[in-house]
Amino acid sequence: MEALRSKRPHRRTRLDDAAFARLEAELNCGPAAHGYGGDQRWTLGRVTALIRRLFGIDYSLPGVSLLLRRNGWSVQVAGRRATERDDHAVQVWKRAGVAAGGRTAADLGAWICFLDETGEGRRPPKGGSWSRRGHRPQVRVHGGDHGGRVSVAGMVCYLASGPG
Repeated sequence: MEALRSKRPHRRTRLDDAAFARLEAELNCGPAAHGYGGDQRWTLGRVTALIRRLFGIDYSLPGVSLLLRRNGWSVQVAGRRATERDDHAVQVWKRAGVAAGGRTAADLGAWICFLDETGEGRRPPKGGSWSRRGHRPQVRVHGGDHGGRVSVAGMVCYLASGPG
């Protein structure tokens, strides 16, 4: 068994910590910043091309996978977020709206309505994207053209009543 054991240490990574920090900063800018506008995922092929463009170093796909995993990255399934979402308006509502005062619908004598729709034609890619572990990437989804698909909506409402 001793004859099969390696006599030298494993090969060092070709990107040092400073170079990987630069790569990570570029990856955090997103694929669109590097010319991949239609599909917002980081694939191994795209990361390989980015490394070649930034540092002039050729990595194999398994080599890039190993490099990313060693530095805390893994394949993440992207979450969907509507392009029309206004994050600022959500924060204002949380600070100043009904949610801020701790009031309930029953306190206000308000209607509670649940609305759901299905049939959206434009879906994000089903594949994964490379991202730092625990940081799920968000894929923007446009409402737009339904491509001939049917859109169905339903709503249920009831009047909230106070205690008693």
